[in-house]
Amino acid sequence: LTFDDGWKNQYSRAFPVLERNNIKATFYIISKMPEYMLKEGEGRMSDLEIKDLAHHGHEIGAHSRTHPHLHRCFPWKIKKEVLGSKKDLESKGLLIDTFCFPYGERNWYVDRAVKQAGFSGARLAEGGHNTKGLKRFALEARCLRNFTSIEEVYLWIDESKGKDKWLILVFHQIEPNPPSWGTDPTFFNSICDYIKRNQIETTTVSDGIKKFL
Repeated sequence: LTFDDGWKNQYSRAFPVLERNNIKATFYIISKMPEYMLKEGEGRMSDLEIKDLAHHGHEIGAHSRTHPHLHRCFPWKIKKEVLGSKKDLESKGLLIDTFCFPYGERNWYVDRAVKQAGFSGARLAEGGHNTKGLKRFALEARCLRNFTSIEEVYLWIDESKGKDKWLILVFHQIEPNPPSWGTDPTFFNSICDYIKRNQIETTTVSDGIKKFL
C-alpha cells in the first residue's frame, strides 16, 4: 500500500488502520508542498507525524519538491525537484530509498535524474501487477479513485494471491466524501481487513524491490 503527497488524513485515518492490521506501507512525501495544495482538505502531515510513521516501520519515500509535471521541466528543474526532495527529507533524519513520479509522468531525463539521485527504484501511477524481474524504476501500480468499487479492489488483490505477483495500491486523501483521487475511510478499512483476513503478505516498496529482483 502506498500513499501519495503527505496528507494529514493519511496519518490520522489510515495509519491507525494499518497498525491494527499489521500492514507496513510506503508514504511518498512532497517535501515542499505548494500553497494551492496546502489549501485542500485537511492539509499536510507535520514533520513529527512523518517521523512517527518511520518510527513504526513504514517507509518514507520522495515525491518531488513541489509536484510538477517533471517531463515538461528544464533539466536543471528536474534535478532540483528529484534530488532536492531526497535531500529535504534526509535532512530531517529520514532514510529515503524510493521515488514516486508526480502524476506518474516521466521521460528519459527524469529517469536518469532519479537513478543519479541514488534511489533504488521508482513507482508509476498506473499499470497492473509487478512480477519477478520487475523494472524497478518503473514499478506499476493501481490508483484508487472515489468511484473505484470494493469488488474491483478485491479482484486486484485476489489476482496476486498465491502467485508470483506484486500489487501496489495507490491512495491519496483518506476522508469522508473524498475528492476524485480520495478514498473513504470505511472503504479503506474494508481493504485492510480483507488483506488481513486472507493473510496477504504486505511489504514496503523498498523491501518489495529487494524481494522481487
